[in-house]
Amino acid sequence: MKLRLILTLLSIVMLSSVTFTQNNKYLGNEKDISGSELFAKAQSINFQGQIAKAIFSDEKNTYFALDNTSIESRYVKIRILEQSYSDKFLVNIGPDIDSGYMLFLVNNSLKKSQEDIVNLIDTFRVAAVKEEASMNEEAMKLWLSKHKKFSKK
Repeated sequence: MKLRLILTLLSIVMLSSVTFTQNNKYLGNEKDISGSELFAKAQSINFQGQIAKAIFSDEKNTYFALDNTSIESRYVKIRILEQSYSDKFLVNIGPDIDSGYMLFLVNNSLKKSQEDIVNLIDTFRVAAVKEEASMNEEAMKLWLSKHKKFSKK
């Protein structure tokens, strides 16, 4: 009985240790940066005609801002966001398509260059523009009505 109790307690301690280690694998030593701090950094960046730019980097992640003001079409904004959800590199952390920027992070362990990520986001934009051009007005209205979840409430 005592042996079983000792083994159970030992298992709990070991499991907690593994879980804590896995959790910290993705955290840097830097203090957490808030969404408002990232938005402020995005506002101070010169995008130089690019759709997106790296705005901050820490030990674990590089943060990117997509310049929503460079995209007029609501359809294109939503499609870029949807495509990012299925991507294995980008993590969307600021999905507000009605603000000036959408925010993303990429874990540095993935070894993706800033240029690779900017090109990836631009590829999403180009694909969305082509899709939009192939839709008639009625199809566009229907599609947008089905994607109201991206509207501010």
